Amino acid sequence: MSTTAQRRASLDRPGRGWIDHNWRTPHYLALAVIALLQTLVRADVPLGQDAYWEARYGLDVIRTGSLPRADTYSWTAHGAPWIPSSWAWNVVLGSGYDAMGYLGLWVLAAAVSVLSALAIAAVARRAGARPWPTLAVYAPIGMLGLESVPRAQTLSNVAAVLVAVLAGQVMTRCGRRAVVGWLLVLCAVQIAWMNLHSMALLGPVLAAAAGLAVLAGRRTADRRAVGRLVVITATTAASCLATPYGVEPITHAAAVRAASVGLVTEWVPAGFGSVSQFLTLIAVAAGVVLCVRAWRGQRFVLAACLLVLAVATASAIRFLPMLAVAATPEVALAVGALRVREGFMRFCVAAVAVVLAALGATGWRDLAALDPLVSPGLVRAIPGGCRLLNDDLAGDAVVLARPDVRVSLDGRNDMYGRARVEKVLDEFANRPGTMEQLDRQHVGCVLGPSSMALVQALRSQPGWRVAGQDTLRTLLVLSEPS
Repeated sequence: MSTTAQRRASLDRPGRGWIDHNWRTPHYLALAVIALLQTLVRADVPLGQDAYWEARYGLDVIRTGSLPRADTYSWTAHGAPWIPSSWAWNVVLGSGYDAMGYLGLWVLAAAVSVLSALAIAAVARRAGARPWPTLAVYAPIGMLGLESVPRAQTLSNVAAVLVAVLAGQVMTRCGRRAVVGWLLVLCAVQIAWMNLHSMALLGPVLAAAAGLAVLAGRRTADRRAVGRLVVITATTAASCLATPYGVEPITHAAAVRAASVGLVTEWVPAGFGSVSQFLTLIAVAAGVVLCVRAWRGQRFVLAACLLVLAVATASAIRFLPMLAVAATPEVALAVGALRVREGFMRFCVAAVAVVLAALGATGWRDLAALDPLVSPGLVRAIPGGCRLLNDDLAGDAVVLARPDVRVSLDGRNDMYGRARVEKVLDEFANRPGTMEQLDRQHVGCVLGPSSMALVQALRSQPGWRVAGQDTLRTLLVLSEPS
């Protein structure tokens, strides 16, 4: 087979095997090093973006042996029905924290980053991409798509591509044993994904799209192929029910969207309303272009995956990292087709690695401690048992670091609901009647951004005193709690 023909090899055409293009151990090691460096650079990203309360949930499951179904961390929604979007991943985080403290969370982040990079490399290799173009593409895309923080969504970004690829294998394999084997692997991945993150509800859509793409690419639809498509769609859909919470994660996903749209940036659609929306719109257009390129190259499964994720990204920015990961193999193929010497690509990869190492060293912090962005000193200074009014980022840290303090808000906006979130925001804005509300709610502590109107007002409010402040927040305590 000529080099040109090999580059056009499909992810979903039988008989192609795992195309090599001279992938060797040093290439995978280089990917792992870049992934570790990206984790180091991203160490300035606040873990308070869910990881803290997720670890607390995991600890509770480990210590009690049961799955919580109601809130116990807040006073604003105490006892409200609630299930997490990623219960199994939360248990993994809880185990890491239980073993190594805050450092354990970053160890998990590094492990997930490396494993995700290697998985994407395997898909790129299967698509026919060569090692150094893949490395050159992964270095920048990995910072966006493979979020080097311990979030379940990082796993979802890779799992989406794997589900589509596995569905393609089921559609194209010959022999009952091979088909059943790949189908079992597909179901296992879908079940694992569903328990790790409820974004796995996208799995059946991706599997069905991959199967349809294979049928359309073949331009024939015999009864056996259609039957495989039906089985793939049905089994991946049924796999979404294989969780300890049953059907609840499915209904919960709708609640998450309803509570997040308009309040959380990652839930806004692509468009022209802001810079992030416009950049996402450009990414969606690029995804469609890559989809067309993949289809013309007879990489039907990859084309289907890109199309589904481009549509999803157009509906919400949060799918952009997933689209970036899915685009990596196709972009690597495009870069590999350029008349660029491999030595130059090696130089570029090495230069990126040096830059990442320099950035990581410059922004180095103690990974065994709370993030500076969550005001760790103020979190420690909160009086025990105090009813706290707080912003969501600080609330995440309080949930894990101070289990003796109940928060007003944290990252679980789906559990709090839009009304509760907006009420806390109104209180921090010091809307008329806020002081009376604080008194009726028996709030004894306030921890929030120093620029907020309520924080400024309480500085001069009789009975309130400043218990501490840093460059971001101020902690105020009621001298004589009501």
